[in-house]
Amino acid sequence: MHRQVSLMFARQTLESSDLIGILFVMKIDPSITPTPFANIRDASCYKREEKTIFSMHSIFRIGPIEQIGGNNCLWQVDLTLTSENDSDLHALTKHMRQNTYSDKEGWDGLGMLLIKLGRIDNVQEVYDVLID
Repeated sequence: MHRQVSLMFARQTLESSDLIGILFVMKIDPSITPTPFANIRDASCYKREEKTIFSMHSIFRIGPIEQIGGNNCLWQVDLTLTSENDSDLHALTKHMRQNTYSDKEGWDGLGMLLIKLGRIDNVQEVYDVLID
């Protein structure tokens, strides 16, 4: 039933050619992750809806992405909540730190990262704010 309600909302995007509907299917194993999440059904105005909120630092592994019903504007994305002990996540974090000027602090680090990303206009904005 929950899938059908979510799919109903995703299908509403089909009314506009500028939008793509995405159904996120989340797999959460509470036994392997200390990341806080909570069912807030009882706190919601709509008691029949199942709603879950996740901590701001929650990280999901993206799984298969598939069209729904052969429609190019309707997709299902499978997500799995990772754990703090995920070796792939640790390797990715280490790689990102090594390649994003993590030795630079504060605004200098942000500026260097924006330069690396080719976001020169944003670098100019950051440094203009700092000069003022």
